[in-house]
Amino acid sequence: MAAESLKKLHTTLVDNRKGYEKAVGDAEPDVKSLFREMAALKEKDHAELHAGLTKLGEKPDESGSFMATVHKTVIGVRAATTGLGTNSLSSFVMGEKQVVEEYDRAIEECVSDRALVDTLTRQKQTLLAKIAQMERLAS
Repeated sequence: MAAESLKKLHTTLVDNRKGYEKAVGDAEPDVKSLFREMAALKEKDHAELHAGLTKLGEKPDESGSFMATVHKTVIGVRAATTGLGTNSLSSFVMGEKQVVEEYDRAIEECVSDRALVDTLTRQKQTLLAKIAQMERLAS
């Protein structure tokens, strides 16, 4: 069912936003603005998916999942041990590539809803551009 992949993506975006908000507080100056941009992007994309789910008659969960706590903990540990600078971006890139896979599943399952596919495709393309930016900064 298309709503299931959208709900999963919606939850992932909530979790990731919380992780990036935590990262902003712990980030080194060279990536702080990037993490702020990512938190804002996740919030914007989440809001659009929230509206799409509501339109489908679903009631999206705003609390996120247990993974938000895990993300925040990992970010806190990483900040304390190695710092959150460009050296940490490869981990963020790996996580974002998993989100791209979630977009692919949602797009595939929502193929009959052109407007939703357009929204998901646009969000995915923006995310891919951010991933490329992170990869450039990390190298």
